[in-house]
Amino acid sequence: KDVNAPIMKAANYAFVGDAIEILAALIKALKQ
Repeated sequence: KDVNAPIMKAANYAFVGDAIEILAALIKALKQ
C-alpha cells in the first residue's frame, strides 16, 4: 500500500497544478 502513496501524491500535485493554471487562464480571460 505504501508503494502507491508517492504515486498518488504526485498525481494530486499534478492535478492541483493543472487546476491552478486553468483558474489563472480564466481570470485573465475575465479581466480582458
